[in-house]
Amino acid sequence: MVYSERKEHYLLNVGYMLEQLDLWMASKDIGVCWYGMGKIDETKYEELEFVIMLTFGKGKKEEFRKDYTKATRKTKEEIWKGKLLQEVRNVVRYAPSSCNTQPWMVKTMSNHLDIYRDSRKKSMIPK
Repeated sequence: MVYSERKEHYLLNVGYMLEQLDLWMASKDIGVCWYGMGKIDETKYEELEFVIMLTFGKGKKEEFRKDYTKATRKTKEEIWKGKLLQEVRNVVRYAPSSCNTQPWMVKTMSNHLDIYRDSRKKSMIPK
């Protein structure tokens, strides 16, 4: 469980630190699950407020996810409009999202990409 002071950008900071921990654990064959909507009895720890919890467990090396391309993801047509940039496509397709909902859309413009959240897509994040 993560508790924090409520300061400017504290949620961004917590998210960054936990993602670094998540990536390190994955490198050690430790699976991680973010419990963003987890309910707890203790909403405060000393003067700190509850932010999020992370569960984790060590798996057998041969059973731990190694091939990210086997993950279920939306098709490129569902998340990309315009000229498809091959070098960016898989980054977009396999980027983590809440409950793997992939609520984003990418549009190729003449000299840049527009990336936004498509609020019509099912998501845990309120509109």
